[in-house]
Amino acid sequence: MINKLVQNAADILIKNEIISVDSKDVYVYGLDLIISGLISTLAVVLAGSIIGEFFYAMIFNIIMVVVRIYTGGYHASTHVKCTISYIIIFIISIILLRSEFMSINQIVDITASLLALLIIIIYAPLENKNKILSESQRIKYKIISITEYVILLGISEISELMNKYWSEILCRKLSDLGIYIRILLTIISVLLIIGKIKNCTMKSKKL
Repeated sequence: MINKLVQNAADILIKNEIISVDSKDVYVYGLDLIISGLISTLAVVLAGSIIGEFFYAMIFNIIMVVVRIYTGGYHASTHVKCTISYIIIFIISIILLRSEFMSINQIVDITASLLALLIIIIYAPLENKNKILSESQRIKYKIISITEYVILLGISEISELMNKYWSEILCRKLSDLGIYIRILLTIISVLLIIGKIKNCTMKSKKL
């Protein structure tokens, strides 16, 4: 349905000579991506509001969008599946945060962070059939992906260090924020692995 609306919108732009026929596919893909992304983002905000996690829904959207632009990763085959999987991933991230598993088990926390960084170094950026990168783009995206990871991990650690100098309530929020950032970075690395497996499976089917 979204694709049909985007196609019609592109046809109107062509009719009014705003874009050329040759560039239609590029605009259709771009608009399709923007609209489906907006729907998924709003769906997570709604889900977060319903379960009382609006703040983390916003953090989830910001980090997932900003980081995955450059790392790539698993993408569902349809818009409906994409939105549903996006909401499910958000809910899983909240369950992991509230379970306090990573805050209790520091070995798991450190190991997950290091593995996530290693996965991003090895596999990012992950291409798909709609996003083919040149060699220079791959190098640029990889550098940005690693830089984003290191910055976010730094923010995570600073958040946890700062909680020692603030009130108990604020301490808890800062600590949770630091843990949540690391949870999202781990999830992004897992999506990279799943996306890599999906790409390999699709290639083997073609052969």
